[in-house]
Amino acid sequence: MKKIILITSLFLMIVNSAMAGEIKKDFSEYRYNPFQWVYPEYFYKADTIKINTRRTFSDDYKRIAFFNLSALVLKKYVGEYKQISDQSFGYRVKSEKTGFSISLNDQKFLMCSEQGKEKDFCSAYSSAKEYYHKLYTLTPDMLDGTHSRGDYWMIHAKGTFFEDSRRINIYQGDNFIAYVRTLKDGKQRLKEEIVLFHDDLPPDHYISIGVALSDDNFVTDFLSSLK
Repeated sequence: MKKIILITSLFLMIVNSAMAGEIKKDFSEYRYNPFQWVYPEYFYKADTIKINTRRTFSDDYKRIAFFNLSALVLKKYVGEYKQISDQSFGYRVKSEKTGFSISLNDQKFLMCSEQGKEKDFCSAYSSAKEYYHKLYTLTPDMLDGTHSRGDYWMIHAKGTFFEDSRRINIYQGDNFIAYVRTLKDGKQRLKEEIVLFHDDLPPDHYISIGVALSDDNFVTDFLSSLK
């Protein structure tokens, strides 16, 4: 699964997407005020779900190891193994042309350099965990005058990031937190994306999991069996 794009590219996508929306939306004041909150994605706010890590599983599941962690996955999904890179691998179910991939990510790709041009945007977070938490929880109706301009841009980013999402949730475990978006049915193969922060990972790293399986239980099965 591809790593998240650099902040500069993301910022440009945000602006281009908003400007393209002029055709259908009233952006008459966009030149002077880009924060007009005309799309529903700006108001997406994740529900937090407590994960039961004491579940029991049948013999239909197989434990897979990844980056000093492990989790249970239905055996039928543990198909052909493919090493994508040093920090990414996946399993492909040939018969269904589906599967899932797991990647270890360094948060430095989300952070801004001192020479970065999007300092307003980057001022909204100091870690990847804070970045995703704000992306999944911050909404326009929460802005009360105490928020930074970076927080406004963070909400603006939701318009692009969640454009193809139909549901977002936060899953909380005893030693992890996961941000999950479920994608709308469409041409893309990806069904769900999990961004996982775990206490046993280096503090500046996180795991992303791309799921191309039509299984509503994959996420909860995976997270509730984490070790």
